[in-house]
Amino acid sequence: MKKKKENEEEKEKDLIPETEKSLDSFIFFKDWLTNLAQPNTVFSSTGLTSLEPELGKASISIEPLIKPVDDSQIKYREKITKLENQVNDLAKQLFEKKVKGKAQEDKIEELTEKYDILLNNKKFLDLSNKICEEGKNKLLSSTEFRNLFKKEKCSAAILAIDIRRSTELMLKAKSPTDFAKFISSLCIKMMDIIKTNYGVVDKFTGDGILSFFPDFYSGSDAIYFALNSANECNNYFKKHYYNNRTLFSTILTEVGLGIGIDYGETYIVDINNVVTVVGIPVVYACRLSNAKANEILLNQTAYEASIVKYKKCCQYSESEINTKHEGSILAYKLEKCILPKDISSPEWIKNIPL
Repeated sequence: MKKKKENEEEKEKDLIPETEKSLDSFIFFKDWLTNLAQPNTVFSSTGLTSLEPELGKASISIEPLIKPVDDSQIKYREKITKLENQVNDLAKQLFEKKVKGKAQEDKIEELTEKYDILLNNKKFLDLSNKICEEGKNKLLSSTEFRNLFKKEKCSAAILAIDIRRSTELMLKAKSPTDFAKFISSLCIKMMDIIKTNYGVVDKFTGDGILSFFPDFYSGSDAIYFALNSANECNNYFKKHYYNNRTLFSTILTEVGLGIGIDYGETYIVDINNVVTVVGIPVVYACRLSNAKANEILLNQTAYEASIVKYKKCCQYSESEINTKHEGSILAYKLEKCILPKDISSPEWIKNIPL
């Protein structure tokens, strides 16, 4: 009886759906992208329970997918390491009560000051991975440029990208590693597109990307850079999916990006030492990203901001979309977007030296 029971349990294990394995793998890679893993990170198969039967002792390296750390970041990290050592030494002295009285008060004050500097440096190192190369270099070397990101309130274009039918797409992948390869390389390329268009990558949302184009960083053509990023990301997804058909067992025709754009007053906030954006435009851009696959929808304020400067190079058609809590709202579908002749680079490129 005992042997029969064991055999039945083994059969049950064999019947575990492959979808569960895929889901576990997807969740892992979602967490990795959300935390913006650093170059040269290697994930051992031991940490991927659902992949172990397939990968054995293999490892998954993300090194080919991310650009290597450049000299400016290496120097900045050395600076952070030095500060960390100083903070640890000061904390150790206070803990071991090697200093007393006035000297102790001075050490506490010094520790607090250095700790604040350390947190500030870590914040900007994280931010440097979310902007373009030129911006990154200035962020790590120029106090004037870093001060731009200390603004609490600004006008900004918000770009929300959602991979439509992402769960179904995952289930059609031939293996968890195939889907991981597809989704990670896709998102890294889309982040590059946003950064090249002077946008700031806010976060990976699990099945999409949230980014913002603040006027102090993206310049007077912030709304255009958001539109161009949306257009380029849409085109890239189609190309990427076509080129990677062999990774999937079935090719879905109604799969693609749903993209929402809004514009208006936003707030740059520091949450757990990470720079992020909040405000009404963020809410509506995210709601509009529930658009159909391959659609780019603008809210009323974003449409008004774009039509003033880009009437000749951007064409729209009216559309409707059902949103949570509000029902159906009017949106503007981007039909065509051509680079205008008078597009201007952000002022900080010329005005703030390295």
